[in-house]
Amino acid sequence: MMMTNGDKAFCAVCFAIGVAAPWGLLLLAAVLSLTTDSSYWGETSAWLAAIGVIWMAVAYLFTHMVNRIIEK
Repeated sequence: MMMTNGDKAFCAVCFAIGVAAPWGLLLLAAVLSLTTDSSYWGETSAWLAAIGVIWMAVAYLFTHMVNRIIEK
């Protein structure tokens, strides 16, 4: 089955939203946490990490749901 340009664009968006964004947030949180001593940036880092983990969980659940729908 060949992918059209629309399918490729959709896959790129799904990859960016489901993989790159959450991991980017986690990596940014780690860098901020390691490079600053400020309590403000420490709290910001904690929020970024929490949002990244939640985003990753939602992306996993959505992927699981879509795969279940496709199987049926």
